[in-house]
Amino acid sequence: MIGGLSARSVNHLHRVLRQALKQAVLWRALADNPAAQVKPPKPDHKEMTTIDAAQTADVIETARGTGMLIPILLGVTRGLRRGEVVALRWRSGLNRQITAPARKNRRAGRDAR
Repeated sequence: MIGGLSARSVNHLHRVLRQALKQAVLWRALADNPAAQVKPPKPDHKEMTTIDAAQTADVIETARGTGMLIPILLGVTRGLRRGEVVALRWRSGLNRQITAPARKNRRAGRDAR
């Protein structure tokens, strides 16, 4: 934490400020970009936590009879992330197939998942 902000937040703010000041240099409002001289902190790496088969069974059993059972089953059996489960749409038709939206690359230079 830096002044109450996480390293990830500071990194994001630095990226936005650096881009804004870069544009100011292009517009000749500034001679140089002071943010280009600053090295932002590296974001903290957080290990992903998962649950085991017994915990998964407990979650499914707890969800039985609720509106959360189907989304939980989709996430568990298809490996979908929370946002992907929420974005699912039912198609009209006899088969009632589920379609997931294409995963989009959110950042330049990052491989699509």
